[in-house]
Formats: sequence, C-alpha cells, structure tokens
Amino acid sequence: MLRSGTSPAFNYGEAQVAESRNDFIHKMKICLKELKETHVALQIIRRKPLVNDFTKVDKGITECKELIPINRDCPKKYIVKKHLNIFHLLFSVIH
Repeated sequence: MLRSGTSPAFNYGEAQVAESRNDFIHKMKICLKELKETHVALQIIRRKPLVNDFTKVDKGITECKELIPINRDCPKKYIVKKHLNIFHLLFSVIH
C-alpha cells in the first residue's frame, strides 16, 4: 500500500521531465497502474475492516476515483496533440 500509494506522485514527477513524448506517455501509464493498484488496496481495506476509522481510507478512495480519469486521459490528449502538431506542420508545408 505504501509503495503503490506514493508511486504515482514520483512517476508523475518523472513524467514532467520526460526525455521524449513516448517516455512521458509511458510514465503516465505507470502512474495509472499504481493509482488503480492503490484504489483496489483501499477498497479491500474498506470491505474487510482492517482499520477502525475509515475517514482516511474513504478520502483515499475518493482521490483515486478523481485521479484515475485524469491520468487515463492525459496520454491520450498528448497523443492527439502530437498528431495535430504533425497535421499543422504538413498543412503549412503544403500551403
């Protein structure tokens, strides 16, 4: 839990200084995997009363639910942007 729960932040930091677009996309996909792993772990903790106070667990579940779509869509937007940039470049060469 500690590893998967902290890994997305570190991988996101690495993605910010990625050496290439592919490297950025790869690191963001790793963030997504770790967020999903954390989400599952928190759900297990919630379903099997492993703690007395669920406040932090519920907050973590909510954060995962908010961050997963952002991380899932980020590489897609980057790929679309990449293709749009190529389109604009080709269009400018033609005209």
